[in-house]
Amino acid sequence: RRVAGGRNRRSRSAGPPAAGQPTRRPEVGAPIRRVIEEPPIRVLIVEDERVAREHVAALVGREPNVELLGQCANGADALRTITEAPSDRRPELLILDVQMPELDGLEVAEALLHMVPDVETPIFLFVTAFSEHMERAFELHATDYLRKPFTERRLLDALS
Repeated sequence: RRVAGGRNRRSRSAGPPAAGQPTRRPEVGAPIRRVIEEPPIRVLIVEDERVAREHVAALVGREPNVELLGQCANGADALRTITEAPSDRRPELLILDVQMPELDGLEVAEALLHMVPDVETPIFLFVTAFSEHMERAFELHATDYLRKPFTERRLLDALS
C-alpha cells in the first residue's frame, strides 16, 4: 500500500491468501475498517494533554483494524517506547501532537527518520491546534495533518 511521501507500507498479505480468506483486493482509498484482509495496523498515540490523548485513544480504539499499542505523554517517552520494543511490536502509525515538552512531534519524526534502517519508519499523522507547522510536517513525510479540534469523521478519514 502506498502512503504519502512515496513510502510503502509493508505488505502483510504477501503470497496466496490463507484458506477461507477473501482473494479480492481492497479498493484504493478503502477505509481502514473495511480492509479486513490485513491484520490491524499498530498505532501509538503521542500527546502531552491527557484529555486529548484519551479522546484520540477512545476513537482509535473503536476501529477494528487498529491495534492501539499505547500512549505516551511526550516525545522522549515515545522514542524510548519505539526503540525498546521488539521490531514486530513497533508502531506502524504514530499519531503525534506537534507541540510537547522535551521532544515535540516534529523532533520525534525527524529522529526516527535518522534511525533508518535500524528502526522501520512508521507513518506519521500529526495533530495540533496550529497550522504553522504543516509545511515542516509534510517535509517529514506526514501522511496527514489534523487541526484541533477535529471531528471523529476527520480522524477516521485520516486513518483510511
